Amino acid sequence: MSSPNIILVTLDAMRADLLGRERNGHLLTPNLSEFGSEGRVFTRAVAAGIPTYFSFPPMFRGGLALDGGKVIGLPAGTTTFVEELARRGYRTAAVIASNPYLSHYYRFDSGFDVFDDFYSSGLAGRSRREKRRSMRLVKSVAGGSVSARLKRAKAKYNQLRECTRGANPALHEGSRAEKVTERGLALAREMDGDRPFFLWLHYMDVHGYFYATQADRRAVMGASSPLGDARIRWNRYRYIDRWTGQISRSEEEPPDKAIEHNRADEVTLTGFYEAAMLYADRSIAPLLDWARRSRKTVTIVTADHGEQFYDHGKIGHAPISVYEEVARVPLIVHGPGVECGEVNDWVSHSSIPVSIREVAGLPRGAQDAPSLLAGTPGGEPVFTETLLGVRAPFPRRRFDEHTLLITCRQGPHKYVWREEDGAEQLFDLDADPGEKENLMGRPDVAEVEEELRAAVRGRAARIGVLDARAKLSESVRKLGRSMGIGGSGYRGGVPSSSK
Repeated sequence: MSSPNIILVTLDAMRADLLGRERNGHLLTPNLSEFGSEGRVFTRAVAAGIPTYFSFPPMFRGGLALDGGKVIGLPAGTTTFVEELARRGYRTAAVIASNPYLSHYYRFDSGFDVFDDFYSSGLAGRSRREKRRSMRLVKSVAGGSVSARLKRAKAKYNQLRECTRGANPALHEGSRAEKVTERGLALAREMDGDRPFFLWLHYMDVHGYFYATQADRRAVMGASSPLGDARIRWNRYRYIDRWTGQISRSEEEPPDKAIEHNRADEVTLTGFYEAAMLYADRSIAPLLDWARRSRKTVTIVTADHGEQFYDHGKIGHAPISVYEEVARVPLIVHGPGVECGEVNDWVSHSSIPVSIREVAGLPRGAQDAPSLLAGTPGGEPVFTETLLGVRAPFPRRRFDEHTLLITCRQGPHKYVWREEDGAEQLFDLDADPGEKENLMGRPDVAEVEEELRAAVRGRAARIGVLDARAKLSESVRKLGRSMGIGGSGYRGGVPSSSK
């Protein structure tokens, strides 16, 4: 029997604690919940890094988020499991909804035969539009401020037009969940044959809160009358700006400062978010059904991170905190050879590459994370890390000016360290799942505090070494290019001996 097909589904910004929840008599994730009941569900899965640009590299190369130093993306020379699968004979394809951090700009196309990158095509179209003579004329005659106001007016008009419809607006027509699934299924059917395939589908509908149908919003928010329907449409139009402003303030103000909000903000924004969950869940159902019927496909479903809804005063998922609402992710593994049931031990995205290699029959390394297919993770410390306050970096790659934010979990305890000011937190997640009581300094947890602090400080020192090596490697590569060598024998990023 040949190796199984492998499908990786990533749902941007989907909170783990909302899977299986019910709102107004509607399950938010009926299809994902049923799929999970037939496979393996990890209740304590966390992102190795936050947000997208730190969470995805460990999913593809293994290790932890900052193993490549203070950079985002996959450095030149990094070998991903996709490249290994391709060398083993797998067909490989990806359909990526609009997300610049998962585009070919950051080498996520490495190893793929087909890589549908909607963001790149949209970016090229926008670039062409901005170079049009009419746009240049407006800027030259009216000035930058007037052209900016015209763009703003056009955006408001488009938002109003979308809110009067029942359709689902998206960053790109092909980025809507049903379109991603449609394209993914077409690729799966095309590739399914004598050779196995790997397919990666990334969905963005939950990320923006507002990408759902009006029917989904009515169902989740309990609107059963024309007046209720109109109120949802109006709130959707009004809250796009309010939500954007709150996201910006969450990023701009100090990490411990809560943004001003009211109960209506909580109800309205979580309602839109949950409607997007309902929509995304329904849209991926045909793909899950296909995977079930194939009987030779292992499917992994996860998210890159969660989302904050004022849980600790902030909203969004910028790298300003590592609380569980943003760090914890859904993780489901389904298919032949997968041990079914619920796993309550800590695991992270670092286990995805080794698990996919195991499915494909590739050897595991001595330093690989635990497998997700069977057994238990083993109780080792599990890290989530990021660089504090990195904002919308596209197309930047390196962030030397930013400091570390690292958390380590072991057993019921979670330790958090912020390099910028040395702030520390310690939580007992069994007794205090909302992370409200900081246990630092209490005698009864002194031993745990010291153990987890040592683990985090050791990791921080290791990141410093890795970052220094990455910078040196990049300098050598630049020198080689300047000398016309071209770096043919050079593998950039972190040297393979350090992985």
